Amino acid sequence: RDISKAFDKVWHNGLKYKLITKALPKFLIRILSNYLDDRTASIRMGSYVGPPFDLLSGVPQRGCLSPTLFSFYTSDLPPPSGKNEHIIYADDITQIIL
Repeated sequence: RDISKAFDKVWHNGLKYKLITKALPKFLIRILSNYLDDRTASIRMGSYVGPPFDLLSGVPQRGCLSPTLFSFYTSDLPPPSGKNEHIIYADDITQIIL
């Protein structure tokens, strides 16, 4: 099973919760929260650009903090059971079910 576009699936509120519960310094939590908050996107089709909408999940593609935030977000994944295995590389997670 493959979770594609995994960077896009990082839930902001869940990541912030994890940052708080891991007792990171408050100033760092504030900086990272500001980095995630108030992000918007628009859809472009040809010359049409739709209205902006809020992004409630995802860390920026090619963002310098994104791999670290993704790793932190996924660090508490349960271990694979039995002979199953997780393979995590960059922004991709694959579960191998044997």
